[in-house]
Order: sequence, then structure tokens, then C-alpha cells
Amino acid sequence: MRASAALRRPSSAVQKKARDLEKPLPKVRKVRADLRATGALEEKRK
Repeated sequence: MRASAALRRPSSAVQKKARDLEKPLPKVRKVRADLRATGALEEKRK
């Protein structure tokens, strides 16, 4: 579950607070690539 969905806040607000706390969230593309590499996320099928 996304942090913004869990906190019921806009994603920009969650990212701003994370930066303020010096705990930046990882980039979405990197997270998805890592999940695909571990097999936790399947590739999109065309």
C-alpha cells in the first residue's frame, strides 16, 4: 500500500514531509525495477 493511501494524504504532501524529516522516499521507477528483479512484481503483458 502506498504511504499516501495509508495516511489519506496527497502523495506530494507525504513526499514533502519525508524530505522535511530527511527520509526521502525512493523513486517509483527504482522500486518497481527492484520488485521486478526479485520476482515480487510481474512484467506488464501486452
